[in-house]
Amino acid sequence: MNALLLSLTILLSSNAFAQRAKKMELVTFVKEATEFAKNEGKEKSCAEFTDGSKFKRGEFYIFAYDYKGTVLCHGGKKALVGKNLINLKDKKGNLLIQELIKKAQLGSGNYKYYWEHPESKEVKLKLGYVESIDKTWWIGSGIYYEEKN
Repeated sequence: MNALLLSLTILLSSNAFAQRAKKMELVTFVKEATEFAKNEGKEKSCAEFTDGSKFKRGEFYIFAYDYKGTVLCHGGKKALVGKNLINLKDKKGNLLIQELIKKAQLGSGNYKYYWEHPESKEVKLKLGYVESIDKTWWIGSGIYYEEKN
């Protein structure tokens, strides 16, 4: 029984460690994209974020919006570019773009919401991390993870 308990403790702590590592990777990814955007400008950055490969790594991709909720570029769903999603609600009824904008207006921040996974096409819980580029636009990315029951 003690061996089972120890194995379970190790598994849970390794899952927690893996999740923390993934969150750190997310923040690092967005900070790298923020630096790129500030150096290269909106037009070149959006071309790279939407169509390039530098900012697509596994489930990671960059999205960018203006502060009115219009999608400027989206590495996961190009069809959203140009659409205003200010009133978009996730499956729990949260106004997710408005909440992400609030975080960006503070400079940066995290927000949990539901979004379609680009590979599985299932709507899953996602932790987004966003950063402000300037007073006109902001960028972010996110990680998907299983909900705890």
